Amino acid sequence: MIKILFVSENVNQTRKFDGIFNNTTYDYYNLTDESVITELITRDTPDIIIVDQDYENLKTLNKTIKLNCSDSIVIYLIPKDKVDKELIKYANSFITYNMSEDLIVSTININLRMKNTHEMLSSFLLFRMSSLPSQL
Repeated sequence: MIKILFVSENVNQTRKFDGIFNNTTYDYYNLTDESVITELITRDTPDIIIVDQDYENLKTLNKTIKLNCSDSIVIYLIPKDKVDKELIKYANSFITYNMSEDLIVSTININLRMKNTHEMLSSFLLFRMSSLPSQL
């Protein structure tokens, strides 16, 4: 099952994302406590992490994600159409506060397909490399 972690202290965004993901087949977590987030990330790495750019402990969370979630899709929720350049190095994608639910779900699904394609390609390449004759 696909695991999605949503991190935001914005009540309106929390309600919006709860409404989108609570009634889906995704395993959805909405967390704000940094220690609980860190425990979840290190214990059971989410497939997708959606982080509000205005989250209070964003810098610390970015470091934790970078250390523990190399295979996770990281999507930042931004209030406007302008992206903080610092976030670009951590992000797979961006969504905005005013984005429609359909577009949010489409963004999630596109990123999941890209991740799946990447994993299949990596497996294929590893298989091909292992079948090559070894050279000393």
